[in-house]
Amino acid sequence: MDNVIEKINRLVPYPFFDEKGKINNGCIIKTPIECTRCNKECYKSLSKSRNKIYYCSLGFNSYKVDFKNFNLILFGILIKGQMGKLPRKQKKNLNGLFIDISELENWEIRTQELINEITQFTDQKIQDNFSLFHDIIPTISLIFRTLESLINKVDGDTFEKKVENADYKLRTLYHAIDLLENRLKIMPLIGNPESAKFGQVTKCYPYKMFDKVCRLFTETANRKNVKLNLHSDDYVTAESMVYDSFMTLPFLLIENAIKYSKNNNTVDIYIQQINETIKITVSSFGPIVKKENIHKIFEKGFKDPNAQKFSSKGSGIGLYLADIVAKAHNIIISYKCKNEGIIENEIEMGTNKFSIILNL
Repeated sequence: MDNVIEKINRLVPYPFFDEKGKINNGCIIKTPIECTRCNKECYKSLSKSRNKIYYCSLGFNSYKVDFKNFNLILFGILIKGQMGKLPRKQKKNLNGLFIDISELENWEIRTQELINEITQFTDQKIQDNFSLFHDIIPTISLIFRTLESLINKVDGDTFEKKVENADYKLRTLYHAIDLLENRLKIMPLIGNPESAKFGQVTKCYPYKMFDKVCRLFTETANRKNVKLNLHSDDYVTAESMVYDSFMTLPFLLIENAIKYSKNNNTVDIYIQQINETIKITVSSFGPIVKKENIHKIFEKGFKDPNAQKFSSKGSGIGLYLADIVAKAHNIIISYKCKNEGIIENEIEMGTNKFSIILNL
């Protein structure tokens, strides 16, 4: 999606701020000289509000473009009926910048239609090519089962203990293959979200599942010197009825927390049984989601500007898939962030918390 956004940006006719706050010339209209000397008051105002139009102290209008996957802020234009009084001489000099609001709205609609067409085409290609994975998955499973048989020969009372006691290379290979197998299980969701409800409903132990995922991501977390801590007041043995796809939910939430966690920090997973429910919260410290974008975080392809600045990796699809699996289980993923007033490299940093509640 990032490549599509880059191409769309090249077709914007008016000067604009991209999601990182960078000034860009339009392909038709260049940035007015006055706007190169200002303090970006239009960007600061519109990026923090839901207003569409802003009128700055220099006499120019700005217009927020709300696409499903990203936003732009057009600036240095004059929207008819929306600007203040200008001296006649200034009006004459800026005549080429006068635009009807309907012209902006039509451009926004047509561009969104183009993005929708590209997205639909991409989704169809994914579905067409997904059949290739049907041949890969059995092969990965065969390798995985073979590794399990080798680990079963290691000393240990339980299989988990055998993995821990195994030779480092064998243990690393086991976790790598396990990680790969779980990633492949996510693929059907991309092409067919309804597959989240495929398979039999079976019992699972949420604590054991999150514990297993933490073990899977230990090596990944270590590369960022991030610790994965699983907290529980008591060892929660309660079971919940879930589809086969449920495993992808802790997988995606923990992977997301590691990816957007600042180095040398901790990802904390809290599991608490409350009457007939289990509440699970994944907490990490990193780039927070801007207040005006919180309602978009589970949209396909969306990445908040803070996340974009923090990491170029990721396509904005992990939380989208996690939300699909959650909805298949009638679960709501709630998101809260604590803005601690910390700004690093123009990125707002704070504590991010994703929570789910499972019925027993």
